[in-house]
Amino acid sequence: MTDLRRLRPDEFNKSISLLQYAFNFDVSDDRYVRLCANFSEERVWGVFEGGNLQSQLCTLDFDLFVNGTSVRAAGVTRVSSYPEVRRSGNISRLVRHALEELRADARTVALLIPFNVGFYRRLGWEIISDYSRVRLRPAQLPRLDEEQGEIAREELSPEIATDIYRDFAFAHNAAIVRAPHWWREVTRPRKAGHAALWRDAGGEAAGYVIYALQDHPSDLTYQDLRGRRELVVHELVHRSDTARRQLWRFLKSHETMVDTISVTLPVDDPLPFELTDADAEVRHVPYAMGRIVDLKPFIEQYSFVSTGKATDFVVEVIDQRAEWNNGHWHLHVGPEGKATVENVASGSAPVATIDIGALTALLLGYLRPQILYRTGRLKADAATVAALEFYVPHARPFTPDFF
Repeated sequence: MTDLRRLRPDEFNKSISLLQYAFNFDVSDDRYVRLCANFSEERVWGVFEGGNLQSQLCTLDFDLFVNGTSVRAAGVTRVSSYPEVRRSGNISRLVRHALEELRADARTVALLIPFNVGFYRRLGWEIISDYSRVRLRPAQLPRLDEEQGEIAREELSPEIATDIYRDFAFAHNAAIVRAPHWWREVTRPRKAGHAALWRDAGGEAAGYVIYALQDHPSDLTYQDLRGRRELVVHELVHRSDTARRQLWRFLKSHETMVDTISVTLPVDDPLPFELTDADAEVRHVPYAMGRIVDLKPFIEQYSFVSTGKATDFVVEVIDQRAEWNNGHWHLHVGPEGKATVENVASGSAPVATIDIGALTALLLGYLRPQILYRTGRLKADAATVAALEFYVPHARPFTPDFF
C-alpha cells in the first residue's frame, strides 16, 4: 500500500536520486549544497511504498506580479517518478494534494515549467507566458549614442539587482517577485557569467545585463573559432529605455570578440524592430504554464479595467481537478475594477463557459477573449466576448525565471 506524505529532512538523498534518474542528469556539487540547505523549508511531497520513494513533487512559495500588484503564488517543480510506477496515478494524487495545500496557504495561482504541455493541460494548467529568443550579428545592432552615465562590469548585489528588476517586472504579468534570497539561490546560480551595471548621470543604478562568452575547446585556433564565437545574454533588465539602449551599446562593443549575440527577451521588446536588417533569427517560444488554485480569492484580488461603471457576469467554470472552482460564478465588477464573486445555483444561466486553464490564460493576459472564443475554449455570445475584451486588462506576461 502506498503512502503520500511530506519528505523528512533525512530523506533528501532519496529525493535527489529520483530527480537525477527521472531527468537523466547529475546534480552539480554547488547545486547539491543549495538544494540541501533549502530542503527542510521546501514542501516536497512523495508517494512511498514500503519506505521507498516512488514519485515526488515540490512547491516553492513566491509572489507573482498580476496587473501591477503582487499576489501569493507558488511554483510546482521536481515532478518525477521512477519508470516502473509511471501512469500509476501517483502524480495526479500529488497534484491534487499540492492544490489542497496551496489553497489552505492562500496561494491562489500556481506556475510550472512543463516537460509535457499536454500532460499538465489535463491537470488544469495552461500556457500563460512566452519569450522571444533572438540571435543576431553585432553589426545588425543600430548605432547607439552614448548618454551621460556610466557602465561598469561588476558583480551585482542582490539588493540592487532585485530593486531594478522589480521596476522592470512590474509591467509584466506572471513575473516572479524576486526577493534577495531568490536572486542568490535561484536566479544568479542559473544565470552564471559576467554582469554589468549602468548608472545614470545622477548615479542611480538603472539597468543591468548578465551575459556569458561561450566557451570553446582551448586547442581551437582563431581561424577555427570564426563564426562560432557567441555572446549569450541571460538577462537584460532596465528601468528606462535609455538604460536599455546603453546596455545594448555595451554589448555591441564586443563585436570584435564574438560573431553572434543571442538573447532572451519579452515578446514585446522593440529590439527586432530596431535592427539594421531583417536577417536576425527570432524565435517565439511558449514557456511557463499556470493555473488558478482558488478562484474566488484570486478574482477578488484581481484588478479589472476601471470604467467608472459596474457590470455583472455569470460564468460557468469547469475544473476537473479542484472541485471548489467548479460551478456557476456571479462576478460583480465595480466601477473601480474590483470584483466580488459568489458561487450561485446551477440554474442561473451563464453568459460564458470556460475551463480553469483557459481562464488563467485569459486573466493573466496571455490570450484575449476573442482568440479563446475562436478556438472554442470560451463559449459565449458576441456581446459577452466584447464585454470581456473591454474589462480584462491588456498586460503581456513574461516569466524570466526557471525553477
